[in-house]
Amino acid sequence: MSRGFSVFVLGASSCTAKSLYPLLLKKSHLHPLTLSLVARDAKELENAELFIRQLDPSVRVIKSVAAANEDGAIGEAVQRTVTEFGSVDASVNLIGSILLKPAHLTSIEDFRTVWETNVQSSFSMLRHVTKHMMRQPQGGSVVLMSSAVSRHGFANHEAVSAAKGAINSLTLSAASSYAKHKIRVNAVLPGLTFAKMSERLTSNSQALQASIAMHALGKIGTTEDVARSVSFFLDPVESGHVTGQLLAVDGGLGSVKAS
Repeated sequence: MSRGFSVFVLGASSCTAKSLYPLLLKKSHLHPLTLSLVARDAKELENAELFIRQLDPSVRVIKSVAAANEDGAIGEAVQRTVTEFGSVDASVNLIGSILLKPAHLTSIEDFRTVWETNVQSSFSMLRHVTKHMMRQPQGGSVVLMSSAVSRHGFANHEAVSAAKGAINSLTLSAASSYAKHKIRVNAVLPGLTFAKMSERLTSNSQALQASIAMHALGKIGTTEDVARSVSFFLDPVESGHVTGQLLAVDGGLGSVKAS
């Protein structure tokens, strides 16, 4: 791929993004790699770029500020990616949230925030990148972030489960819609992972031990575990014949009863 490989990363300052960048940079068949970083905080974007340049000073990086519910800003970031790099070959949405409340204690504002953070951001990225990928002879790859809670009933997860379940359905429908354009759409379904977003759970020893006991493999995942699956789906060589998949990276949390 002498022309290079362009990756659009929504949620580019997340812990999983930081684990993803080294994996992509190691793939020599994707070089020259270009990265379009999008996040809601300009300072965190600067830190993400600095981290990438410490790994590889030669990689081309552009940055755009957009929040999860800002469809117009996300669209502008996608357009800028195509203008600057000539294509958008792969895209991933790494934005997510955790809300542990039963439905009767969840305000409609809480639910709306969870929906916008997870579902709307995914739909916005999907609708904007596919417009460009459909014009590319090579198609492209779209990776969305779901969760193990979308596949099994977990107490106090109603809002998040609803949002992540919607992402599963979105993934399958989009995979069918865009397959004829060589656009692959897949989702990764993590369980609990050690990350900034989950610190309230993982930093509490009692809550952590209870969570570990729910995982059949007896451990909590890492952002590296999740990033390896994202990297696989983004790579047209490794997963060029894979679409419409909901890959659980959850230690068995969503499907296997811990013994």
